[in-house]
Amino acid sequence: FTENLFLIIPLFSAAYAFLCPSLVYVMSEKSDTTSQGKSMGVYQAVQGLGKVLAPLLMGLTMQLYWKLPLFLSCLFILTSALTFRIKRPITAQ
Repeated sequence: FTENLFLIIPLFSAAYAFLCPSLVYVMSEKSDTTSQGKSMGVYQAVQGLGKVLAPLLMGLTMQLYWKLPLFLSCLFILTSALTFRIKRPITAQ
């Protein structure tokens, strides 16, 4: 597994480097001009909290059961996907 990390980590870093500016762009486009600064501030605050709290939470859960962080990550991803799913307009056929 360790030898594959040399391939996975650069790919993850590259994907994250493309994702972050894209998310900032989407946030700025979806918010109106009067509240754009506030929405960008909330976005950055949530990003910062996630970068601090996620390792703490996953470290604590790993002490309970070593697979628990994987299950919780999947649960968080599914919950966010269901909560923030993109609603597509219904088109008549």
